[in-house]
Amino acid sequence: MKKLVYLLSLTFIACVSFGAIPFATAQELIPKEVQGFELVIENSESGILMKGNSGTAWVELGFSLRSGRVPVVDSFGVTQVKGDQVWEDVSNAIFSFKITRKNNQINLTSFHGTHWTDLSFTLPKNEKLVINQFGVQPLEEVF
Repeated sequence: MKKLVYLLSLTFIACVSFGAIPFATAQELIPKEVQGFELVIENSESGILMKGNSGTAWVELGFSLRSGRVPVVDSFGVTQVKGDQVWEDVSNAIFSFKITRKNNQINLTSFHGTHWTDLSFTLPKNEKLVINQFGVQPLEEVF
């Protein structure tokens, strides 16, 4: 009986050591908390312009929305993926979302770091709105 317990213990240790039995650390079990961020989005003739007010490592971003390519914006910047490509965050960004535009209709799909999953709003050319972890708000300019 002792040999059986010993062999089972060794088998268990070997399985854990070589990854046969997946274990999650406490950090992996706790979902990322939503942290605050704020950016201003503008629908320009040449594409999308963004200004990071807080929660971003960037100050300004600008990109075109070429057909077949979908920009993914996060707290570190922007990358573009193919329209049907699955994007996987490997950067520890506090938020990330993809953005698409059809005429003046802007669609955002959050991957993480927001209280929203999908946002859709009309943004006329050269107009600006604020995006944060809660959604979209009008831009209140201080004069």
